[in-house]
Amino acid sequence: MIDYIKQWIKIRIKYFIDVIKMYDKSIDIDLKQGQKYVFIFFAADYNNLGDIAITYAQEKFIKENLSKEYKIIKIVESETYQWVKAIRKLQVDDVIITLIGGGNNGSLYEFLEEPRRFILKFLRKYKIVSFPQSVFFEEEYKYKPYKKAFLKLCKKCENLALVAREMNSYNFYKKNCYQNNCLLVPDIVFSLQTEFELFGQSDKENKVTYILRDDKEKALDLNGQLQVIDCINKKIKKQQFLDTCSIKYENDIYRLIFDYVDKLKTSKLAVTDRLHGMILCYLLKLPCIVINNNNDKIKSTFETWMLHQNYIKMYDVNSGMEELKSIINCLDNITPVQEQDLTKQFSSLKESLK
Repeated sequence: MIDYIKQWIKIRIKYFIDVIKMYDKSIDIDLKQGQKYVFIFFAADYNNLGDIAITYAQEKFIKENLSKEYKIIKIVESETYQWVKAIRKLQVDDVIITLIGGGNNGSLYEFLEEPRRFILKFLRKYKIVSFPQSVFFEEEYKYKPYKKAFLKLCKKCENLALVAREMNSYNFYKKNCYQNNCLLVPDIVFSLQTEFELFGQSDKENKVTYILRDDKEKALDLNGQLQVIDCINKKIKKQQFLDTCSIKYENDIYRLIFDYVDKLKTSKLAVTDRLHGMILCYLLKLPCIVINNNNDKIKSTFETWMLHQNYIKMYDVNSGMEELKSIINCLDNITPVQEQDLTKQFSSLKESLK
């Protein structure tokens, strides 16, 4: 109970600090009455390839599915509060608020959950579309205030669309936010399929690419990762390791996505426990072994959207090395097949924007 109270007090203190941030005049904001705007909150300006790809895909999706009379403005997390104050001066009918998709709704990433609550509180009269999300609130009692605060604010929003990117999160939204518009739509990066097909089929090297986590979401520790690598090394000797969080950019942050894909697409096989590592392999039709993370967003995404293909396989680390060897043999020289076009699954999200 003490931890619960501490977390609740922490939420309240941060709220008052955030209100003060609204009046920070360190950035210049010029919004015109009568102009139609669509805002992308929490746009990636940091070195996480998955979040960069989400931001790129979300902006592209909005451009393709909204009238050109709307001006698109991307807002990074650190500038949330000043923009909220400026937006509140605009007419409700001239504004669409979009929140970045991903896996940041919940108690794991409070640095984004806090400004999300702030937007839901102060912009609740506007249309708000939360792009495809995985939601995960930890079960420990001390995290209950975060869940309670989020759900309370959702219920007060007048035009809120909560979009889940996999079935577990969709069930959570439907159960707890039933009065809102709850949708099930693939991760927004899946909408880039047509664009990624332009990469074509490049010559494959007999090489395996590893894209593995080293953060609080990983389910496989370093020793487990080394066992997987050692097992695969008996079959494929050449390796490359790609990180999605230590990449650097200078001017064009989106260029990182395509530079990364250029490195990935020449592999014969990929191994990953990152959701967007799996999605990139899907888009490139690259055989991939996927290891679940600790909150099941990968497994749920796979089971919700990816059972119609034959070249990406889930590996349960509890099933042992013989199962891994079987998967490697199954993927060896496989002809990738997709029996469903996921780009057709975005119609409800298109409608929610209009």
